[in-house]
Formats: sequence, C-alpha cells, structure tokens
Amino acid sequence: FFSVDFLWPYCIVSGFFVGLLVAICVVPFANPAVRRRRSFVAMATNVGAKSTGSEVQPPLPRCVIVPGNGCSPVTSANWYAWAQRQLSDMGLFREVILPDNNGGMPDPNCARESIWLPYMRDVLKCDADTVLIGHSSGAEAAMRLLESGTRLRGCVLVSACHTDLGEPSEAAAGYYNRPWDWAKIRGSCDWMVQFHSDNDPFIPLETEARVVAKGLGLDCTADFRVVSGGSHFFEPFPELLEAIAEKLAQEKQLAIDKR
Repeated sequence: FFSVDFLWPYCIVSGFFVGLLVAICVVPFANPAVRRRRSFVAMATNVGAKSTGSEVQPPLPRCVIVPGNGCSPVTSANWYAWAQRQLSDMGLFREVILPDNNGGMPDPNCARESIWLPYMRDVLKCDADTVLIGHSSGAEAAMRLLESGTRLRGCVLVSACHTDLGEPSEAAAGYYNRPWDWAKIRGSCDWMVQFHSDNDPFIPLETEARVVAKGLGLDCTADFRVVSGGSHFFEPFPELLEAIAEKLAQEKQLAIDKR
C-alpha cells in the first residue's frame, strides 16, 4: 500500500488544478456584471452576423447620439464617446454618429427646438433607418422629432422629462410650451426604451419620468428601466448597450419568423 507521505504531493497538485478549473469556469458566472456583459455581447454577435443565405438579415441601422444641453465638446462629456466606441465595436450599426458642430450640437447651451430638430433631420439624417439615443434635453428633442412626423427605427430616452421643471432656461428651449402627443410619438418608431435613475438630482422619477413612461405606454413594461443610483447618467452604464442589443436581436428574430 502507498504511504500517506507518498500520496500527499499528488493531492496538493490535484487540489490546485481543481481550484483553478473552478475559478476559470464557475466564478465568472457568479458575477452578475460578467453574465450581463457576456449576454449582450452574445446578442450583438448574433445581430451583426452575416446571413448564411437561409436567414433573413435586417440591414444594419445607423445610430445617432444626441446629448443633453451644455455638453460641448460632446466627445468628452458624460458617456457619449464611450457609447459610440462600444456600439461600434459590437457591430450593431453600420455607423454610430456623435454630433460635431464645433464640438457638439449647435446652440449647445440652450438646445432650442427650432435649431436642434432641423439639425437632427437635415444634418444628422435621423430617419426610419436610425436608432436615436437622446439624453436629457436630447431626449425631449427626440420626442418632439418623432411627434413632428419623422420616423425612427428605434429610440432610447435617457433622463427624459415632460415639463420645464420651473427653469426659465429650459422653458426657453421651446419643448414644453404645448402638450405632448404621446400616441404620435410612440407610433413613429418601431421600438422604444426609456431609462431613468432612482436618484436623478434634476428630473424627478415619479412626477416626470413616470409621466413620460405612462404617456408612451412604457410604464408597465420592461422597456421602462429604472437604474439604481444612476444619478443623471453622467457615467457609462452597460444597461444601455444591453437594451439596444436586445431590441436589435428581437428585430432579427421577428424578421426570421415572418419568412
């Protein structure tokens, strides 16, 4: 029989390799952030994959990111450049556009509707082949653009509101001087997702964001997504990438189901 002294080195080595295998194969899946990242990367890979000939592959859309007011240069503000890089790398879009009018949107501080909407239509080319991501004032601009009759493929609203919040500078932008035609807004895009934070310091969740969500018919659906501790979304948030990948994957599946 083997002695204990003879066997113990083999037990140590075996234990090391078992522990390494667990660390590589099991531990990462216990991390929700890792699982989420792998999930939407997998969806993105599926969406961006080339057709084999037997599948119906919807053409890749464009993406346009419209920032909030005061965000110039836009490439160094908040999460905009991060989202542009990530969405480009994921292969979800044929192009991801950030506005570049002397560093951002024209009239960047006041964000007047009379200036932003024509720029979005005529320069950024927002149309039925575009997924538009609008943050703060950019979300209100996105909604008024849809209301004006411009059709979009998809729309993501981040930190949207429906009133000027009692701020004269917001009132001057022009978005809030008339009622919102929620049905027309929602009916002018194929899909819509709304993000808000539970601790936004500027736009209250209950009296602003939920009113928008209810008007658009999103309040009782998974398309109204409240992010814990997200503030006014000054930092990158992976939930944005996940939501877009999900929606485009659903588009592809719907096209396949219609064959």
